[in-house]
Amino acid sequence: MPFRSFAVVAGALACILPLTLTTPSAADVFHLTILHTNDIHGGILPRRATFLNPYFPPMIGGGAHLAEYFESVREECEEAGEYCLVFDAGDIYQGTPVGNFDSGTLVMEWMNDAGYDLMALGNHDFDDGASNAIRLAAMAEFPVVTCNFVDSETGRIPDPVIPYIIYEIEGVRIAVIGLVTSDTYGLVDASLLEGYVFLEEAETTRRYVEQVVEQEGAQTVILLSHLGQPSDPETYLARVFEAWERGEGYTKSFALNNAELSTVVPGLDVIISGHI
Repeated sequence: MPFRSFAVVAGALACILPLTLTTPSAADVFHLTILHTNDIHGGILPRRATFLNPYFPPMIGGGAHLAEYFESVREECEEAGEYCLVFDAGDIYQGTPVGNFDSGTLVMEWMNDAGYDLMALGNHDFDDGASNAIRLAAMAEFPVVTCNFVDSETGRIPDPVIPYIIYEIEGVRIAVIGLVTSDTYGLVDASLLEGYVFLEEAETTRRYVEQVVEQEGAQTVILLSHLGQPSDPETYLARVFEAWERGEGYTKSFALNNAELSTVVPGLDVIISGHI
C-alpha cells in the first residue's frame, strides 16, 4: 500500500494489513505488517469444524492457534527486516461463557500472553459497566486507545485509556487513534455508564487528527475504529454528498459508520475497524 493512500480494513480474526511507507529521505521504504482482530467476543476456545466432517469434526482455531500465528508472522517480518504490530478493534469478551464468566479477565490475560500491541474499546466492552472497561484497560500490558470515552464532569479520558499512540519506525511517525461508537449509550444499560459520555465521532476524530499531525508530527494517521463498515458504503457516501450539494453539513441522530467518517474527516490514511 503506498504511503498516504487510504483503506478501510474490517475482519473478524487475524486480518493482515501490509503497509509500505516512505522514510523521510524518500530514498528508502520499510514494510509494516499490521495483524488485527475484532469482535472476538470471548471466542478463544477451539471449535468443532463440522463443515469439514459432520461425523468426526476436527477441532480448529482458538486462542492458542491465533497466538502461534501472530508469533510466526512476527518471526517472518523480523527475518525479512520488516516490522509487525498486532491490534484489536474492540468487543473482546461479551457473548461466550469463557468471556462472560469473569467479565473479560481471561480474555485479557490471553491477549497479554499473545503479545498484542494495542487495542481500542468496543461497545460490548462496556456491557458490565464503564468501571469494568477501565479495569480491563488497566489489566492490559499494552496501550488501550479510545479518544471519545470521557468523564462527564471533567471531559477527560479516564486513566489508563489514552486517545492515541505514536509509533516511530525508521524516522516515520505513525499515529494510531482509537474510537468507539457513540451509540454505546443506547447499546448498554445507561445506569452502568453513569459519570461517562461518548463524544460524537466526527468532531472528536477531526480534533485528534489535527493534534497528532500538527503537534506530534505524525506522517501517517491510522484510526482503530469500533464504528463498523457497511456492506454498501456507496449508499452512505451518497447521503454525505447529497447533504453537501444542499449546502448542509452531514449529521445523523445516531453514530456515524466508517464510510461516513472517512468522508467528513480528512487526514485518515487507514481505518482498521470492528463493530461488525
